[in-house]
Amino acid sequence: MENSVNEVPQVEKAVFGITLRYYNKDSKDYEFKVKSCGSTTKVKFGKSRTASVTIQTGCSDAIIYDNCKEVEVKKDDKITIKDGCITIN
Repeated sequence: MENSVNEVPQVEKAVFGITLRYYNKDSKDYEFKVKSCGSTTKVKFGKSRTASVTIQTGCSDAIIYDNCKEVEVKKDDKITIKDGCITIN
């Protein structure tokens, strides 16, 4: 029998949010619906700026419902917003 006293259990890294870097080319603020881990919330993007936003979630991905389609995003994605539509860079 092997001694397992010194073995360290592997723990998955907890996810507490998905941070996105964004560039909003539009001169309009946007608030889009977001679904992650079965919960729905909203995320706001300021007009005419480059900034970061964090979606509070326990999952590593989310779906943003922009003015054009559903966009699946993951932690540290860089996105651009133009005419209310998100593209992942």
